[in-house]
Amino acid sequence: MKQSYLTKLNKITELIFNDSDLIGIIEKLKLELNLSDQPFLGKAIKSISLPFTLPDEIKSVWIFVIKKNTPSISHYHPNSVQHTTVIEGCGKVMIGDKLRDLKSFDSSNENTWYIIDKNLPHEFFPGNEDLVVLSFHSCLPEDLIEVKSKSGCERKYVNEN
Repeated sequence: MKQSYLTKLNKITELIFNDSDLIGIIEKLKLELNLSDQPFLGKAIKSISLPFTLPDEIKSVWIFVIKKNTPSISHYHPNSVQHTTVIEGCGKVMIGDKLRDLKSFDSSNENTWYIIDKNLPHEFFPGNEDLVVLSFHSCLPEDLIEVKSKSGCERKYVNEN
């Protein structure tokens, strides 16, 4: 990953962390997730309202909450490269055939970014608390497709803005 590209993602992530709306978005997603039978829920942050310019490769920014002690179910995105970092919680992530411990975002540590290429199966395994991640995707929110690895079932994420 280019240093300037990572530096830009780090700065954007720090701005998002300092946004007063972030806590409300996360709390709303957690409440909705507790009432849902889904393992995770997400919300796209509208790029037009963000006080920064995304790198050319990034078309959307998402907050996902994954239910504690509940695997996200292995899936892949055929039309997006995913750049993810942890906001809250801990656990593990399987990317392809590699299992990694999740580390919270640290702008000085490149290993707190989890880069997932198109068509690469991945699954998050949260610990004893809900896992909250920030994901940058290389497609527009309305175009993000998830395909479940085992069943091949396909869905588009619904932007709840």
